[in-house]
Amino acid sequence: MRWRVPVRPHRDRPAGPCGYARAMERLRRSPCAVARRLCRAVERPPPGYRAGGDPGFRLDPSASHALLATPGAAAAVVDALLAATRAAVREMTAAAGAAPGAAGRPAGGVAVPLVRAVTTLAWALGNAVEHCRCADEAVVPPLAAALPDVYAPLRGWLGAASNDVTVSFFRALDGVLMAYVQDANMMGGVPEARRTPACVAAPPYSAARARVTALVASASPLLHVWVVEASSVAAAQLAAGAPMDGLPPRCLCLLSAVGPRRLLDDVPDAVAAIARAAGVLASAPAPLCLQAVLLQGSFVLSLLMLTLVDPQRLRVVDGIAGILAAVEAPLPWGGPHAHEALQCRSALYEVFCVLLADAGALAASPDSLGLLVRWAAGGATPLQAWLSERAASMALFVGVQALLRGADRLPPTLQEARSMWARLTRSHPDGTTTKVASLLSVLATRGAAALPAVTAALPWPPVLLPVTAQSVYHQDTPAICWACGCSWRVPPADGGRALRACGRCRVATYCSAPCAAAHWRGGGGHRRSCSRWAAYRAALLPLRRDAVAVTDPDGAGLTARDALFPVLSLHPRALVGPPEQWAWPPSEVDRVEGWGLALADVVTVMDPLSCCYKFVPADEYAHWPSAVPAATLDRVGRHNGGEVRQVVMRTHPPLVFGFPANPDRGASR
Repeated sequence: MRWRVPVRPHRDRPAGPCGYARAMERLRRSPCAVARRLCRAVERPPPGYRAGGDPGFRLDPSASHALLATPGAAAAVVDALLAATRAAVREMTAAAGAAPGAAGRPAGGVAVPLVRAVTTLAWALGNAVEHCRCADEAVVPPLAAALPDVYAPLRGWLGAASNDVTVSFFRALDGVLMAYVQDANMMGGVPEARRTPACVAAPPYSAARARVTALVASASPLLHVWVVEASSVAAAQLAAGAPMDGLPPRCLCLLSAVGPRRLLDDVPDAVAAIARAAGVLASAPAPLCLQAVLLQGSFVLSLLMLTLVDPQRLRVVDGIAGILAAVEAPLPWGGPHAHEALQCRSALYEVFCVLLADAGALAASPDSLGLLVRWAAGGATPLQAWLSERAASMALFVGVQALLRGADRLPPTLQEARSMWARLTRSHPDGTTTKVASLLSVLATRGAAALPAVTAALPWPPVLLPVTAQSVYHQDTPAICWACGCSWRVPPADGGRALRACGRCRVATYCSAPCAAAHWRGGGGHRRSCSRWAAYRAALLPLRRDAVAVTDPDGAGLTARDALFPVLSLHPRALVGPPEQWAWPPSEVDRVEGWGLALADVVTVMDPLSCCYKFVPADEYAHWPSAVPAATLDRVGRHNGGEVRQVVMRTHPPLVFGFPANPDRGASR
């Protein structure tokens, strides 16, 4: 009897022609009928097939499940794809006169059979993963681990090396990464099922996050370098009017959301690179196609996630205010892509809020001020009305800051909009916006002479950001499970995703009863802090809601979460000098303890330039994707027996200060 032993290519050595032949032989002998059919499609293309064209191989959900659930079939497809891609990259670099990994400009020169193999296998694998999650572990980590072989030789030349091989492989990699990482995105809500009735269940959030963390750690830094370069190349191609089949690269925003600090470690200039790519894409021919709108949305969301970790990285990008204005200009308000443009525009507003702390940069950019004027003018859609209210406040803040710095008149763009401010004063349905527009109208008419009267009438202190702009610091703080970090109920609630609150304190939130029970009796120690949080809620919630009802009657419906964990502002004088000398954190120790909390129960997250800080439960902060490592917090907390007010700066690398109750003892770092 003749035994057939499957051949496994050596994973540490790039597969040449022999490795590709063995991988295809393994695929040919697979027990899965779909895998064998895929092998025939690679070896015997349909009549009229052209190299690099659509292979025409499609899988429905049942065939996808059969391919990915049959033992060994998914691994055989991945091995064949990697062997073909490695061989193709070697031929590309050889044709360019450079060995793999050496400096040189890769070009074409790939044999037609390899082109057909890569395109067909990549299409099939990406198609299957869209429908079935049964082989995620057999598909995604090996593809990411192959980046040293298939991307490193092309690094820096991905645009010049763009051909059917690279486009097919990297599109498949982007698609499977999207499906894999989405399960660990707390900002994205309940993950899509991506399964047939016979598929395995989605992994718990904690397991999904652990496997994504392990994947990113093993594939860094090339994974992040590749995703930034691939997105930039796609932006340049769309800006040049080149057609794009399928969707653009999409996993940049997901990787920015699930591991922003790791991305900034691997690509220190990521914020500047993404901003430049967004500016390039803004020059794409109008009207924007769906791919351009989706890619621009990915850029803006990535900027928002990274900027909330380290706002200063955005503020120092040369010409960033003008870039953001250019990004917004071609986005459609209606038409077939209106929903995607709405999401992009909403995130763009949040990025502008971060930039608002540097009012001088906005005042010096006529394009960005022109954008604020356009937003403030309003329109027929709900988003235009929403933006009108907020943009008017932003424009007033920029104008007041310019006058406080010694200008005689408003910046020219705001000055020229005087008739519009007068129109909003007469016709805007929102009372606060009417008041803001009237103040802008007065400043546009009288200039600096009206500044004392206007500052006295401002709806917010003149040196602080408008309350509406401070809301950006809520964007990275969704309600999450204090035990695992999940942001949706398990199983999902009927038509909703609201978490369960602790029945005693009504502050701690959990995705499921098992998580609540584990956190109660486990290392989280909610049993010890539950009564303290109950006292905190009883003391603070009525005060916060009463204060909001007085200052803003429309805000009487303030949610309990926003009331208990608000974004607070400090006068700039409180932040003079190095952080170790700040007096306000020790002065707030008595307030925290007076609310019934221990200092170890809370973390303060702060952006010094905007003077805004966020009060966060320590158990919740531990699960933030941007959280400072627990070891760093513990090292600071060990000073003074753990009785310190922990203040985390929005910066990277992380910077944490511990302020003791007794200011004479000095802050620890």
